[in-house]
Amino acid sequence: MTIARQGPSLVRGLLFGLLFGLGVLAKLGVIGLALPYLLVMGWLAYRKKSPGVWQSSLASLAMISVLDGWLLVRNRLVYGDPLTVGVLDYLDGVRQVSWHWIAELGVFAGKSFFVDFGPGAIGLANDHVYAAFGLVMLAGLLGAIAVWRKYPNLRCELSIMGCWLAVMIFGYFRLVGTHQVVMGGGRLILPASCSVAGLVGVGLSYLGPRRPSPLLPILAASAMFTFATLAIPLHLLGVVSPRPEIKSQLTPAPDHIVHVQFGGDILLAGYDLSIASDTARVRYMWLPQRELGLNYSIFLQQIIHRASGDDSVLSQLDTYPGYGAAATSFWVPNRYVMDEIALPLVAPPTTLTAGEQMLLATGLYDAKTMKRLQLRGGPDSELLYGQALIVGRVALDKSGRPFVAAD
Repeated sequence: MTIARQGPSLVRGLLFGLLFGLGVLAKLGVIGLALPYLLVMGWLAYRKKSPGVWQSSLASLAMISVLDGWLLVRNRLVYGDPLTVGVLDYLDGVRQVSWHWIAELGVFAGKSFFVDFGPGAIGLANDHVYAAFGLVMLAGLLGAIAVWRKYPNLRCELSIMGCWLAVMIFGYFRLVGTHQVVMGGGRLILPASCSVAGLVGVGLSYLGPRRPSPLLPILAASAMFTFATLAIPLHLLGVVSPRPEIKSQLTPAPDHIVHVQFGGDILLAGYDLSIASDTARVRYMWLPQRELGLNYSIFLQQIIHRASGDDSVLSQLDTYPGYGAAATSFWVPNRYVMDEIALPLVAPPTTLTAGEQMLLATGLYDAKTMKRLQLRGGPDSELLYGQALIVGRVALDKSGRPFVAAD
């Protein structure tokens, strides 16, 4: 915005490149900020004939290359994609774009933006709270539109913030609409949080009792800050979601005793499975057999399994044990780790045919290499391709709601 107001220069170009480059290292989605920047520079070059446009642009590009060039090259060599978007095809599974998902994705984005990262219940998962925050943000955005119309001197800043937010929202819908992202998808919009704060703050100030008044944005910001500050400690203390337990004995006994070996260092002694409110909950009983030097990720999938091996993913969750509160590198050998994760279930797009069945499958993998741990099953376990454990079969009742099917 400073460049748009005061014109480009070598110093401003370097400063923008520094902030942009560091932002990309923190959150790759910041790369979307390139579009508003290019629009501003193009406008300055075409309409105002501002000198120094090329000098400032090249300075920004050079700084960004120095800070982020190695990351893009590394991603290209390791994942075959500089932006690593293709990795999500493997992590989350792919689904066809359908416009009827928009309402669902919008609600999911709004709740995720306020630290409700999905079925992990990281946050104060109360729909009334999220609805209140959503109405406050909507009022602020409408107020920002009114400010844009009434105060021409603020249109430049508001347009840049609005463009940046629009880019991030489009990217969110494009990504989540084509991938089975079920946890933390709203974090994809977080790089635009400064735009959200600016637009909502300006809009609420305009809507205040004495316009402009800082009263409404201060009250809204205080409430949101308190909510976000309390959410994570409550999660870590186990108040909101079950906290992983460490035990020396396997008590109480799990519903399913499997004794599956994950790699050579981790044993899954058993698990419990339940389905309620269209959500599957799996409680694992892990037993590390020695110290682990890696933080393995866990996946839980709802898939349509076909005899041909051409499986399709309906829903998937990838996270660390305990949603990050019980990373495997901290596990103590020969102590049981009781951990629970949840996966929202979805109905298949078409009726299952002969040779198709809906399964819940789980496993561990190293996120750095994307390699899953090989499994060796016990007498009462059922493995899928030697890389996943089938923990249950899912069927639909007459109303279309999922339930655990009998083996």
